Order: sequence, then structure tokens, then C-alpha cells
Amino acid sequence: MMAVFMEAARAAGVADRVISYHSSLGVLEWPSVVFNGIRYPGVSELAALQSAAFGVPNHRHREVTRTMPGPDGTRMPHSLLTEIAAYGRFPRMGSPYCRKSAKESVVSSAWTPIVSTLRRELGRPARILKVMGLRSDEGPDRKKRLGLHQRRRSE
Repeated sequence: MMAVFMEAARAAGVADRVISYHSSLGVLEWPSVVFNGIRYPGVSELAALQSAAFGVPNHRHREVTRTMPGPDGTRMPHSLLTEIAAYGRFPRMGSPYCRKSAKESVVSSAWTPIVSTLRRELGRPARILKVMGLRSDEGPDRKKRLGLHQRRRSE
């Protein structure tokens, strides 16, 4: 998806505005490992490397994590483990953990400060084009979706 999107962004002359996000699952993500003397990057590092390979500079690649209020009132990472602890069980069948609440919503909330800044700088509402690549093999509902879905949201 990023290859297709960045090609279109370059053609439109807006590649310098692209910000990429990786919505981290924190302790549940695959970490970097060393095997037979070779270091293999973890998921977060792979996401940053992918963005860089497509021309998004490091300062425009963001990693975001879902958080929740901790016992002392400070924000703490919210992961599948904290979800299990809070509800005393695994997520229900048909309601996978790493979907909208752990990924898409976390990225969308990270836009707020950027949108606020752009609104002041531009003197008008900012426009965001959200592009997501979803693997159809991750569920029967995804297999039914169109290859390209466009949705306009009013300002």
C-alpha cells in the first residue's frame, strides 16, 4: 500500500507532506533478535525502515501506542495483557484485539496536535488523507471488502 500511495503522492507533488505511523503493540510486538550472529530488526524498527525506504524521513515517521490511565493517574501502555487483566479474560471470539481500538483509533488521535497546528498555520481546516493497507487474509470480513474504499468526511 505504501508503494502505491507514495507513487501517487510524488506524482501529485505532496510527498513532502506525508507522515507515516506505526501503531505499536508495545511489549507484544516482535522485538529485534540476533540469530547466528545476524541482527534482525523488530516490528517497530521494520516499520521505520519501510517508511525511510519509501522516502519518508525519520522526523515524519511516528510511533504511537494505545495508553490508559494507570493506578497513579499517569498514562501507561494499554496492551492485550492489560486488556486481559482489566476484563479477566481474552477478547471475545470475533472481536480480535489488534484492530480498530489498538491501531486505527490510536493513529487518528495522534493527528489532533498536527491538525491544530496546521489550522493555525494555514488559517483553514487541515485535510487528512488516511491510507491503510489491510491484509484480506486476516479475517472473513476483510475478504469481503473492496480493494479500494473511499470515504469523505466533512470538515
